[in-house]
Amino acid sequence: MHLVQISEAASLAIHSMALLIQNRGGFLTVKDMAQECEASEAHLAKVMQKLAKARLVTATRGPQGGYTLTKEGEEASLLTIYEAVEGAIMPRECLLKSKICLFSTCIFGGVIEKAEREIKEYFASKKLKDLVK
Repeated sequence: MHLVQISEAASLAIHSMALLIQNRGGFLTVKDMAQECEASEAHLAKVMQKLAKARLVTATRGPQGGYTLTKEGEEASLLTIYEAVEGAIMPRECLLKSKICLFSTCIFGGVIEKAEREIKEYFASKKLKDLVK
């Protein structure tokens, strides 16, 4: 178990967009990206549809087609990519999902919320293009 977990879909979104950055404006097919990521084509296709809906990538049909980044995709932060696939990050509720806390104040003392806020700020501050070598 890990303290911070990122879904497979969000990880695929970030990795596939990194592949598109490395491809420098060329097209990549879902099949090619799925092979590189060692992922299911069907799952990656759904992820790419979400990225296209968020206007981070564009799809072109045909034998020379595939996906490429849009201008927005080229400048996207990790947070933008993550939220395109997973939706907006919401503030954390009680970890026990309790309506009434057992203690007068949260026993975690805001540590979980602070860590999540810092991760969100980090993701917002990092553009994927700056992380891809």
